[in-house]
Amino acid sequence: MVGLLILKQLENLSDERVVLAWKQNPYYQAFCGIKNFHNQLPCHATELVHFRKRIGAKGVEKIFVMSVKLHDKKSGRVDSQC
Repeated sequence: MVGLLILKQLENLSDERVVLAWKQNPYYQAFCGIKNFHNQLPCHATELVHFRKRIGAKGVEKIFVMSVKLHDKKSGRVDSQC
């Protein structure tokens, strides 16, 4: 679910589109930790809505902040204030 939320944000997709894209794109699946290609939907799009409600706005923000921090570390950037 976290991977789908990050992909949704990065690609500016709706819940429905990110779930369909995940089914068709092995790179999306690999991003979410799937080792072998799956040709079925990872979940129903409404499950993303329920997940966001469970973790709340602060939970969603924490996911995005952590994603940015991980990306900065891998890119070698020390300061994300640029």
